[in-house]
Amino acid sequence: MTPGTVAPGERHLIRTDWDRHFGSPRYYEGFPGLTLAAARWLAERGIALLGLETPSVCAEAGHAAHLALLGTGVVIVEGLARLRDIPGPDCWLAALPLPLAGLDGSPVRAVAWA
Repeated sequence: MTPGTVAPGERHLIRTDWDRHFGSPRYYEGFPGLTLAAARWLAERGIALLGLETPSVCAEAGHAAHLALLGTGVVIVEGLARLRDIPGPDCWLAALPLPLAGLDGSPVRAVAWA
């Protein structure tokens, strides 16, 4: 990936270091996230996956950013940690969900390596 570009099928991780607040009430308050416009922009470019360190992809009230991404098949992985430890812009990511019937999400054990 070239910095500043977004191409169809790519998987993107957004590093904010917000995971440093995990375990405190602050983790769920005022966290950074995507606006609806940003989510639509990524969805229109056909990304396959978006991973973040925050408890939700949504910066605004409601779930509009979620719906914009999920409506185009984008996989969302929230609550990641230590993205700062990935040494460069390219990595491998494994985030395997549990086989839970009738649900639209699952906890994962996410592992990234260069």
